[in-house]
Amino acid sequence: MACCGGRRAAAAPTLAVTFEYVGRSTMRIVGGVTRRNYWFAQPGARVVVDARDVPAMAGVPHLVRPPDAP
Repeated sequence: MACCGGRRAAAAPTLAVTFEYVGRSTMRIVGGVTRRNYWFAQPGARVVVDARDVPAMAGVPHLVRPPDAP
């Protein structure tokens, strides 16, 4: 019997969120919680972001969550 009752496996898909850069050049952002560097190399670039950094990233201009991304 699993110690977590399967909750860990159920939560796994929500540990990361994809953002798309819709600006005109490049952009680097440092995660507010993880301090990880996220590099958007060109317009249209998609980067997977740790869920802990999502609240800070959600307010950054030119970043969107694509409707077709997990």
